[in-house]
Amino acid sequence: MVIYVYTVLFYFYLGGDFLKYVMVLLFLFTLVACSNLKDIEDNQAGLVKEYSTPSLNSEPTDSNNSGDSTDKHESIKLFPDKIITYSPDEIINFQFNSQKLSTTFVKDRFTPFGFYMPSNMEIYSQEDGDIWGYDHQRNYVLVGKYYNDVIKELEINNEKLIQYEEYVGTDESFGQYSDHFLLEHNDKKHIIMLRYDVNEKETALPLFLNFVKTIRLVEN
Repeated sequence: MVIYVYTVLFYFYLGGDFLKYVMVLLFLFTLVACSNLKDIEDNQAGLVKEYSTPSLNSEPTDSNNSGDSTDKHESIKLFPDKIITYSPDEIINFQFNSQKLSTTFVKDRFTPFGFYMPSNMEIYSQEDGDIWGYDHQRNYVLVGKYYNDVIKELEINNEKLIQYEEYVGTDESFGQYSDHFLLEHNDKKHIIMLRYDVNEKETALPLFLNFVKTIRLVEN
């Protein structure tokens, strides 16, 4: 009723010029339609998330010589407090080296977790579980059991990772780094490990960080 009254008043405001009245109404209807279409597109785009790879410059350092470096970093979480439940309607894209990469969702065989794996990574199935990486398993990510003794032996701090609350340390062997992150879910502890060649740090580390950030919970 209110809209009708305003419409009639607007008609007389235009001096009863019916042609002007129709043209203005068409213009207003067009604006409303475009706005609704934009809202629909925004809602659909909400299902699409993109992960951009950060630059990494610092080298891992011996934890015994790290000083007070942990105080210089703002603590942030790598994994959400509540892991998002996997939805087949979700779309994840990666921005990597100025390229847009599509992803495939992969589920770990022995845990309730899965990840969105970009097209430049592969899945390698092993007897004790799956790993995801590239270069014929030379660089990869795995989800494993938490062993306190193993964590105690980690003697290196990666300066680019100590900002993450879940980061527990790094070790180096045979020219490779292994970064360890603690993942807790339903009172159970898991370790997510990123393993990569020392000379692959600039490529593997940002790629793997974005990979594990896409962690999802797969309900039975």
